[in-house]
Amino acid sequence: MALSLAQMRAVDAVARHGQISRAAQSLGVSQPLISNQIQAFEAAWQIRIFDRDGYRITVAPGAEALMGRIRLAVDLLAEVESALTAQSADEARQLALGFSAHRLVMPALTEFVRLFPNVTLSTLGAPTMDLLAALKRGEIHLASVSLHAPEPGFHAVELARRPLVVYGQRGHALLQGDPVALSALHDQPMVLWNLQSGSRRRFDALCSAAGVAPRVTLEVDTQDVAYAAVAAGIGLGTAIEGEVLPDAYIDVVPLVAPGAEIGQFLLCLKGAEIRHQVAAFIEIARAMTPGADYGI
Repeated sequence: MALSLAQMRAVDAVARHGQISRAAQSLGVSQPLISNQIQAFEAAWQIRIFDRDGYRITVAPGAEALMGRIRLAVDLLAEVESALTAQSADEARQLALGFSAHRLVMPALTEFVRLFPNVTLSTLGAPTMDLLAALKRGEIHLASVSLHAPEPGFHAVELARRPLVVYGQRGHALLQGDPVALSALHDQPMVLWNLQSGSRRRFDALCSAAGVAPRVTLEVDTQDVAYAAVAAGIGLGTAIEGEVLPDAYIDVVPLVAPGAEIGQFLLCLKGAEIRHQVAAFIEIARAMTPGADYGI
């Protein structure tokens, strides 16, 4: 059964715009043609790809991963068409980048902006697991995330492995110069990221393996809130080395435990690594991180 390019473009446009009328306008075709393409796609493949609520259309639950692949295919075709019309490879192009730790990705991001000033760069800061979901839905092209091991189903480039650290209000008794053993955190009040965070999941796994049970006094969604809560003395926090730095308000020391480290990865959907902007960002990040893995 042949898959129609026109159908994929129609599906992608409706997913992007949420309305048949706007999708038709973006493609320069009639609304009935878009409706027919969607109906033909769903009928041919026996799949419901959209939910309809009046004029509003959303991607159906369970179809997000497929939608991400369709969007990737349409974007790759657009790049081929751009090359065939002899346009500059980065002219009017876009890169949507997600990251879970802005300090770790900022050097590569800064260099990318310098080298590709004509590329429109949009960013999404979010916990690792939320970024993986955004990749699958096709909402971002590339994500810088923290994971103990790469997730299946993605093209992954490991840039570095970084140790975990403990930080707390300046002068905290546990943080006076020496590294902190994981066992010392048993029943300690702690401020932790929510469970969508890759570093939180790694910390929880270490605690579970060692029989350590910290007392979680606050769960947060952003690094800024975590820092403010820790600096105020609500509890200790954990982070990736380089994610938080010692200053006038907090002390930072290494966490000592077997496997107390996490990988910094660049992830994209398999096949997306050949996109011009994605490949360029990966090369920049790899060049700025000696010893980076070439991708798996």
